[in-house]
Amino acid sequence: MLATYNTTVLRQIFGDRLTVGQQVLVLFIGVRIPIPEQLKKSQCGIFLIASGDSDPKKFESRVNPCYNEKHMKTFLYIRGNPATGKITVARVLEQKLGWKLFWFHDLKNAVYNIVKEHRIPRLMDEITVPVVKYILEKGENIIYVRPSPDKETIENIHHAVKQYPEYTFVVIRLEAEYQTMLSRALERHDPYRIPSKETLDEYLGQRTVANIDGEYIIKTDNTTPEEIAKKIEEILI
Repeated sequence: MLATYNTTVLRQIFGDRLTVGQQVLVLFIGVRIPIPEQLKKSQCGIFLIASGDSDPKKFESRVNPCYNEKHMKTFLYIRGNPATGKITVARVLEQKLGWKLFWFHDLKNAVYNIVKEHRIPRLMDEITVPVVKYILEKGENIIYVRPSPDKETIENIHHAVKQYPEYTFVVIRLEAEYQTMLSRALERHDPYRIPSKETLDEYLGQRTVANIDGEYIIKTDNTTPEEIAKKIEEILI
């Protein structure tokens, strides 16, 4: 019996031996064999379940059917220090791609008005994850924008997204030199965001940006939001 499955899903089972986007043939017992040349254009991994080895349904119950390109969804996580261009670039992508934009600050500002505290990452995780799941249930492509210097914040969101195997989770980290960030911050007129050298220095002094496996890093100095958005689109293809 021949069945097709999304390689992103199966990677959760086979680990790093199976890379996202790779086309492979796999016997029911998990042994890989080379893929025929005529199948290399497939958008999904091809898995051969050998009848008689065991009950195929036990294997099939651990994976989801292969989604073709028009059914696959993307959860794009854009992170980075203040004033690296996250929301500006995300809005360009929102307009070009028609994806759902979830800007973390929209939610955090409402919470701040109640608790009157800025540095509340774990509380915001507890509030944010249900909102993320609500959007995931609708099956929309999502652009999620949040500074997220620590791994735990990203892992919490990733854990939620993994419950929806039709989604590919992509992390983009935007970076800029200090003078670029400072110049951009000073141009802001938003009381909820970092508007001064003092607050920027305080933020950067208290936080070290953790590296995330598999993330893409893009420098935004001397580059337009449209150019950055194009680079991200090329990553998503």
